[in-house]
Amino acid sequence: MATKPNTSHKKELNWRPMMEKVYRGRFPDYDNNKSAALAARSVINWLDELPDAPVLLLHGSEDKRVNPEQSRTLAAALNQVKHKNKLVIYEGDNHGLVKNRQAMEQEVIAWLDEYMK
Repeated sequence: MATKPNTSHKKELNWRPMMEKVYRGRFPDYDNNKSAALAARSVINWLDELPDAPVLLLHGSEDKRVNPEQSRTLAAALNQVKHKNKLVIYEGDNHGLVKNRQAMEQEVIAWLDEYMK
């Protein structure tokens, strides 16, 4: 089942414009094919190619590096294609989940215990 191409990268670049420099250095011909380069690297555009393994998404609500909406959007897309996943948003936390380190570690351990045994 092919997924509909996602163009949320445009919103993300507006939210975090400094990533343009990173992308220019990593993606060949980025300036001439910006949308295609970013879409090709976005997991939301190839959900049908994911291995049959559950996905755990952990995100801080105050993340300034990756917009939390990206995890919400991915979780919704995974749900739409019935791919097992769990999204946990840690309110008030940042990209490193420093305020909820212990809770995050417990979440990961519980997830691995459930799906890796």
